[in-house]
Amino acid sequence: MRKRKYLLLDACILLLSLGLIYAYTIVMIPLKNEFDWRPSELSMIFVLSIISFTIGNIIAGRLLKIYSVKVVFNLGAACIFIGFVGSALANTPYDLLVIYTLYGVVTSLGIGFVYNGILPTITAWYPDKVGKAQGALLMSYGMGAFILGPIITKIYSILPWRPVFVAIGIIFTGLVVFSSFVIKNPTPEDHIVKITVDNVDSSATIEDKDFHYMLHDPVFYLFYMWMVLLGGVGLGILGIGKSLPDQHNIETTLAAVIVGLVSLGNGGGRLIGGFILDKFGRSKTMLFSNFLYIIAIGLLLLSEYNNNVLILSLGCLLCGMSFGSILIIMTYFTKTVWGLKNMALNFGVINSYGIISVFIGSYGSSKIYEYTGSYVSVFIIMLVMVVLAMVLLALLNRYLESHKKVTNIDALNLGGK
Repeated sequence: MRKRKYLLLDACILLLSLGLIYAYTIVMIPLKNEFDWRPSELSMIFVLSIISFTIGNIIAGRLLKIYSVKVVFNLGAACIFIGFVGSALANTPYDLLVIYTLYGVVTSLGIGFVYNGILPTITAWYPDKVGKAQGALLMSYGMGAFILGPIITKIYSILPWRPVFVAIGIIFTGLVVFSSFVIKNPTPEDHIVKITVDNVDSSATIEDKDFHYMLHDPVFYLFYMWMVLLGGVGLGILGIGKSLPDQHNIETTLAAVIVGLVSLGNGGGRLIGGFILDKFGRSKTMLFSNFLYIIAIGLLLLSEYNNNVLILSLGCLLCGMSFGSILIIMTYFTKTVWGLKNMALNFGVINSYGIISVFIGSYGSSKIYEYTGSYVSVFIIMLVMVVLAMVLLALLNRYLESHKKVTNIDALNLGGK
């Protein structure tokens, strides 16, 4: 059982590195300045990244049913290398096309491969501590931008962006290839015991169901729309990035710190969400995330009127925490409702919420800002989305309660009542 700790550590380090995807506004600063991109053009990089990341999740889910984790990791490594190194060759007049294709699509596709190779594999090693293990993994991924963003900024002050891109591509590829030899599914010799649920019904077990069943399950659509709404808000704030403090004319260093608070909250929210899931169960954790979003967006809206840096900073931190917590709920929900056997593919399908959310949140926010010159309208729309998500949560809870005898719903309360 000690072996799993080292696997978790390696997975956390790898996800921490790949979490740089959330710091795209920092990574792309010298390119934005050199090629004079508009906010919506910059935002489209993030949109393509999230879409490609999601597609990578789904493809990886399919591949993992046929090939080993090592094969999926190596495919991801190849994409990451080609994406970063190829992006270093971008030049006018095709700068956006090159970055959209190689960084936005190819690199993010590779990250999606690796991400969905890690989650179900490490989860299989921790059937007794699902929330905490997934919380550690997702926290690492979310913290990547907070930790690596300032480092990248410092490096940019010394080196041009092109060699930096090449170096990132080589280092990240090396990390993925190394991990492909380390991260593997447990075998019978590892003595990982499959647990049963002993909450409401001690005989209940988590039944494995494939994505065909999942797509005919009303629970999927209620949960999916909940993720789309709250994910749209979270990805919107991440997509806005440095533009939010910049519009308040905040000093550059302080602005970078405020942007980092979103990623800090994103990582911390995943860990806190894992703890709450293990302690109090699914229902209370989802309610916590929803209420936290209301507070966060309320603070951001208030900061638009009083121009208060402290309120803006707290709003960014709490919004990141809210987003991070719903992501740990997503992995937990997928495993406990539809089982571990098909988790890679099921998770990939559910994670496609990001395709819709990133258009609504990130690209939509940048377009509204270009037209209005303010984020007031953006935050009002986000507040409405959060309230609608609360309504969906009430409907989901009612459905789960009324159908608990024909679903895996008892498993959702594992660790909490």
